[in-house]
Order: sequence, then C-alpha cells, then structure tokens
Amino acid sequence: MTIKDLTTIKIKEIKRDTIIHYPEIKDLCSRPYPNHPNGCPNREKCQMLNIPSFEVIDSFGKYTNYYLVYVIFNRKAYRESKEERDNLRWWQGSLKKLLKEKLIEIIKNNPKISYYIYGCGSGFKLGVEIGSMEHCHINVFSTMKLNGIKLDLNPKNKVILVCLISSTKPLLLNNNQNTLSGWL
Repeated sequence: MTIKDLTTIKIKEIKRDTIIHYPEIKDLCSRPYPNHPNGCPNREKCQMLNIPSFEVIDSFGKYTNYYLVYVIFNRKAYRESKEERDNLRWWQGSLKKLLKEKLIEIIKNNPKISYYIYGCGSGFKLGVEIGSMEHCHINVFSTMKLNGIKLDLNPKNKVILVCLISSTKPLLLNNNQNTLSGWL
C-alpha cells in the first residue's frame, strides 16, 4: 500500500471565531515532545522568518473566509503493511507533499481570490516560505477541536496534518476536491 492509498484529504470551511490564537502558543515550540527533548528542532529557523502573526494578518479585515485543509493518514495500516520500521521522515514528507499539491490545486481553481496560508509545521513551502500555524500564534489543537476534528498529541493510529487558508471570498471547490482517496 502506498502513502496515497492510506490518506484522505479534506477541506472544511470554518468560522473565524473557531480559530484560537494567542502569542503564548509559540512557547509550545520550546517544550519537549517525543524524539525532541529540547522542543521543536526548527524553532530557531521559524524565528528567523519574517512572517506576520495571525493577529496582524487578521487585523487588516481583508480575509472573511477560512478553510482547514488537512490530510488524514492511516498510520496503523501503514505500519502493518511494512516489514521495516515506521519511518516518520519518509511518510511525513509524503503527507506534506500531498497537502501542498491540494493547496496548489485550490489556488489554481481560484485565480482571482486573494488568500493567506498558514502551514503545517516549519519549512512548509508553497512558492514562498509559509509560517507554521503555531509560529503565527494559532493553537492548532484547540482550533481543530472546535471544528470537530480531534488531534492526538502522540498519534499512533491516525495522523492529521493541517493548513489554514484565509481568503477574501468563498473558494470555489469542486466535488472532487474534498477527498483524495483511501481511509477516514
């Protein structure tokens, strides 16, 4: 089974008041988590980027529509289908690639709409460097929970990577755009 076979991509329009943001969320980047006892290894890289926070972008009043674009990966089935170890570096990069392809498709289908994208983790690029949602002061866990999507802190069976799009008008999404394939 391929990564793509085990992945579903979803798009969900959300309300502005379900996006939880505050500057202190960046402090989570310095907290230890599995495999990273000193916090996020990309923390310094994010700090060097000159990417505005959600509060700054949102204060312009330009964006009125918000969308979560996320991949759901069946990590349990992936582990079971592989004899070798579960390689985080390999599947995480593949998931980000699928997410990036979906974002590019959305952008191409909406050429006259202005947007701002917040990425899933550091180093997410879409032509230009995109700030991670956390770096831009968005609490991903709370935002997803308020929108009916539960994230696990240390996912073993299901992994979700998410980006947020703020747009000036509703995005045109065709029927094939809300799923990729596979598992939910």
